[in-house]
Amino acid sequence: MKNFKISKLKNLCLLLCLTLFFSPFGCANSKTDGTVQFTTDPSTDPIATSEDELENQVNLSSALTIDFDKGTIPESGVNKNGNDYSILKGGTYIVKGTLQGQLNINADKQDVWLVLDNAHITCEDSSPLCISDAKNTYLILRTGSDNSLTDGSAYSSSFSEDPDATLFCKNDLIIGGGGTLSISSNYNNALHTKDTLTIRSATININSVDTGIKAKDGLIINAGILNITCNGDGIQTTNSEDPALGNIEIHGGSITVKSEKDAIQSENALTITAGSFNLTTGGGAENADYAYSTQMMPPNQSFYSDSESDSVSMKGIKAQGAVNISGGKFNIDSEDDSLHSNGEINISAGDFCLSSGDDGIHADDVLSISEGSIEVATSYEGLEGTSINIEGGEIRINAYDDGINSAGGGDSGYGGFGPDSFSDSSDYAVNISGGYVYVLAMGDGLDSNGDITVSNGTIIVNGSESGGNAPLDWQTECKVNGGTLIACGNAQMMESLSNASEQCILSLNLGTTLSSGSLSNISAVNSQFSLTFSPAINSSYLLVSTPDLKLGETYIVRTGGAHSGKSTDGLYSDGSYTAGEKLIEVTQDSIVTSYGSSFGGMGGMHGGMGDNHMHSPGGRW
Repeated sequence: MKNFKISKLKNLCLLLCLTLFFSPFGCANSKTDGTVQFTTDPSTDPIATSEDELENQVNLSSALTIDFDKGTIPESGVNKNGNDYSILKGGTYIVKGTLQGQLNINADKQDVWLVLDNAHITCEDSSPLCISDAKNTYLILRTGSDNSLTDGSAYSSSFSEDPDATLFCKNDLIIGGGGTLSISSNYNNALHTKDTLTIRSATININSVDTGIKAKDGLIINAGILNITCNGDGIQTTNSEDPALGNIEIHGGSITVKSEKDAIQSENALTITAGSFNLTTGGGAENADYAYSTQMMPPNQSFYSDSESDSVSMKGIKAQGAVNISGGKFNIDSEDDSLHSNGEINISAGDFCLSSGDDGIHADDVLSISEGSIEVATSYEGLEGTSINIEGGEIRINAYDDGINSAGGGDSGYGGFGPDSFSDSSDYAVNISGGYVYVLAMGDGLDSNGDITVSNGTIIVNGSESGGNAPLDWQTECKVNGGTLIACGNAQMMESLSNASEQCILSLNLGTTLSSGSLSNISAVNSQFSLTFSPAINSSYLLVSTPDLKLGETYIVRTGGAHSGKSTDGLYSDGSYTAGEKLIEVTQDSIVTSYGSSFGGMGGMHGGMGDNHMHSPGGRW
């Protein structure tokens, strides 16, 4: 079920309860290492990718010097007009000293290498550093230097296209070196290039009243340290006209963003292969204006007060196109989705700690995970996409509503969050073919508006304690063909899994409630099979499927007792079980063997129930 907006004051007691309910979750490695540095293959670009190579390419012996403190300029190529300096031709320039004015580059489509060596520029009525005409500008922060750019709160410019950033550039801008640049924006953006921005290295500290870094045609980050605090987006590209442009590529470095809007936003595709990310948006997940309660939710989304289009987007990592992540360490605390794509998301590696006021990971199209460690410490829904394919990795999800939800492009438009919209589609599916998945949800554990198929891996699902939700919820068919699947929760919404499954399934309405943390054990009468599980929630329903369940075998379900082994997410390994109280005995006389009363009063179900559903498809209103 989806939520409606209520005041934070009214939510206080509820949120305290939810915090206590979900307190076991938390990312073990929630802090990022600000010293992590990465480089890419130099063969991909003639410009060197490490700070030493880039800085060493500068021929300082032939460089021209601009010294603001002494008011000195080269004999040619630079013009001084009062407190304003203009570079008029290509070449290499060393800039040092303190200036109350502007440094402008107007080099008639020529390359300019600008070396900042303890340069501090403040301009009250325009961009302190304005690159209005060059071919490529190479901005080198000299190793050991500390540099700064500061603007005023109002601009007055005579340029044909007024600058809108403390560091404004109309051409390709490449930044490197071993020094530091601090940018303080009081008017609009901090760093804006109308073309492509490449960051090779250096340390850049940004404090901005609006966007931190804006690059129209593309952004590439290979290394360096970025620290951004801003009232707008942290990092963004803006070219939506050319499908080949507006991309973001991050291949290393350390990026810290604290933004009021999106932390990293690509107008097209976004690719990350390495790096360290510490991102906070909108005050974090705890600042979300949404609260979730099955008792409080009305059966109609019209009760929601704000439209998605009116909401501010406060996502951690967002792209209009595909998001492809094959490495990196991510600590994201976002008021909106932590990871979001208006297309597809592909994760093949990486360490993720995600706290979200909406979805942990949301794809309007397909969400695919093949490797990586993903912990959704808190969320409204953990994983969401049109279809969700999990092939590997370790995934742990804590959700106020559904843990994993195949329901399609819910975040309509390119901003905003809140109740997602859904429609029926044969493309909806949750497919788990490997990896480790643990879900703790107040709504449905696994929810598909199409099929659910489990063929390998280990999946542990703690669904809702209350009616209206189920540990497993699907619209068309749920099959288990392999792997280990354990699901628990309330029994009111129990459904029959498909008899087309290739692996035996025990689906048990226990007729009593197992308390959270208590032991339950399923043991075979005629073999050594024994499985001990402790639910994380109060549960009257227990589903178990493993390759060790056999047709014709009789199983005894016990509660209580003790176990000498190790518990991982409630599933015990090693050691031995000391028998508790016998609860039920059931024979696996078909692939799907169901026991106990079903929702709607149908009882005594041995053998599969076919594919009949006991409630509305997908668990939706």
